[in-house]
Amino acid sequence: MSIIYWTYYNSGKGHLKTACRANNKSVIIYNQQGFVRFTYTDDDREVITQYYTENDKLVKNVVKTSQGRSKEIRARSYTWPGEYYNYIDPHLKEPRKRHIDNPVSTMLFTHDQGYMRNAFQHPDWENEYLPIFAETNLLFAPYILLGADRIGNFMDGNIRPVSQRCMEFVKSCKSVLPYKEDLVDSMISKLACFDKLKMARKSLQRKGRPVIYRDLFDAFKKDKEIVYLHLDDILRQSRKTEHTLRQLGIPYEYFNLDKDSYKDVFGMNHIEIPRDHTHPTWDLNDEETHKNWCKVRDIAVQYIEETNLKDWRLP
Repeated sequence: MSIIYWTYYNSGKGHLKTACRANNKSVIIYNQQGFVRFTYTDDDREVITQYYTENDKLVKNVVKTSQGRSKEIRARSYTWPGEYYNYIDPHLKEPRKRHIDNPVSTMLFTHDQGYMRNAFQHPDWENEYLPIFAETNLLFAPYILLGADRIGNFMDGNIRPVSQRCMEFVKSCKSVLPYKEDLVDSMISKLACFDKLKMARKSLQRKGRPVIYRDLFDAFKKDKEIVYLHLDDILRQSRKTEHTLRQLGIPYEYFNLDKDSYKDVFGMNHIEIPRDHTHPTWDLNDEETHKNWCKVRDIAVQYIEETNLKDWRLP
């Protein structure tokens, strides 16, 4: 049985992907033109295959085969990428890379984009891809199975009718919806991902005048609602996904990122990754870092109190 992990922004995707690499679990990650599939051979080779359309034909292309790196090495390969703009730790040399800089996201763009369309707009994609999905251990947020080409379309309500075949496949899978019990810790991590440029554009759309945010704290001082909107957007994505699953009658289970077992839920039997392996690592013994962390924590607590947030999940 395939597992669908209905991930959203900052919800354990990196940790689970690392656990899959350490346990030779096949994974599919969706992108703008199709999807990328990670599989593993009997001699521990990691094979990365991209699926897309070219000249109106469905194409697959093996873009990388590792030279037999062991599961143990892959388990240690993750390094925390750092904050988005280094709001907490001023000593980080570089801010976190934007999503478009991720090799998994850009590998498709090595081809002539003039001949490429979204693979899921091809009339035969269900015949070609659903069997591949069924042979994959873990699917990360396949919103195409809910009628949306990508998460942005899903959130905007740009959704096509879901075919009976897709619905039957989703219901045959084990759907898992992650959440964090520790709301303050969750909000601190998400505030560290505050995109000051993106939110400045949203402020312009809302208020009709340009604004510059030097950092998270400057944004909170000028307009705390824009900071709250950043958190609202992440919460809304999770809750809209959960609402849609309920509406379509798709069974799902929760995964508590603070407590639940990756072995029990996802079958990670070979190597268990420490729960804090992909959690932000701040040196709170450093005076300036600790001061910034406390300021972010205070914003997190204020947001939780003012919005009366008791639980990440729907009632």
